[in-house]
Amino acid sequence: MLAFKVFYLGLGVVLISGVLIAYKFAQIFFRERKISLGFSMQMLDAISTFLGITFRGYYEEHVVGRVIINFLEKQNLTFYESGAWGFLITKTILVFLILYILKKHYERDYLYQLALFFIAILGFVVGLRNAINLIFL
Repeated sequence: MLAFKVFYLGLGVVLISGVLIAYKFAQIFFRERKISLGFSMQMLDAISTFLGITFRGYYEEHVVGRVIINFLEKQNLTFYESGAWGFLITKTILVFLILYILKKHYERDYLYQLALFFIAILGFVVGLRNAINLIFL
């Protein structure tokens, strides 16, 4: 029983550490707090999904994520018998590129702030749900 508690505590530490590292990375690159928050919240979703699929046997529901994971598993490019690491890397790159394009081309647009808000909220809500399921259920 103690081993399970230590395991789940370790998952929580990895999750929180990953989000903090993502936030600092985005702060260094983008130099804007709102973008850093959006990036780190999306990474909360990506890291909690990765940990859930890899260590808890969760299943990716979305088509694109499932295609990436299945492709890596068929190619035998796995980490703990899961290709979820590919989802984590793909989501990191895509979120980074989307935020970069938003900052570079639409920073003065009136929908810029709203887009950053939605990116942060969507990542936070899904990531928090995954993290709660991962650690407490």
